[in-house]
Amino acid sequence: MTRLKFRTLLIALLLIVPVRHIFAQTLTSATVVGTVKDPAGALLPQVTVHIRQPETNSIATTVSGKAGEYRFPG
Repeated sequence: MTRLKFRTLLIALLLIVPVRHIFAQTLTSATVVGTVKDPAGALLPQVTVHIRQPETNSIATTVSGKAGEYRFPG
């Protein structure tokens, strides 16, 4: 391989590899909503609700509203 071809290939690789990693890191977000009910189906207000992000093991907490509704914004 000639020196010019090698240099061109090296520069191309240096430019392509970082771009590939940028596109591999996609950020997603979602809003989680729900209602807390007991086994009989009655709504449960003022219940503490936890949600865990498995990848980071972080936990978010909220309290259900008057109608048992909760929301974790994205």
